[in-house]
Amino acid sequence: MTSSQHPVDDYSSSGRPTGEDEQATPAVWTCQEGMKAASTGTCRAHVTLEAILGELRALTGKMRADDERSELTGEWKHAAMVIDRFCLWTFTAFAIILALAILFSAPHMFVL
Repeated sequence: MTSSQHPVDDYSSSGRPTGEDEQATPAVWTCQEGMKAASTGTCRAHVTLEAILGELRALTGKMRADDERSELTGEWKHAAMVIDRFCLWTFTAFAIILALAILFSAPHMFVL
């Protein structure tokens, strides 16, 4: 499993595991005859589990998007901090140089 892959993604919409071992693995969720819906022929538990799986996929997708957004926000905050620090040192140096230039340019500051 790669870092970008999530365990929920290992299941198809039918509720069975995806990948190489799909043939070897029996069905995870099977319907029993007593649980089948009369009109549709589908298992109510199976439909419920599919709905839960869909919700989990939506939640994990949102969490991934939030993680990417917060990582990008952190990178921009770091860049802003670097630029802010550069501007601070530039302003400080400029202010000190100007203060010294004004003080030394005064005609009667130092009488020899």
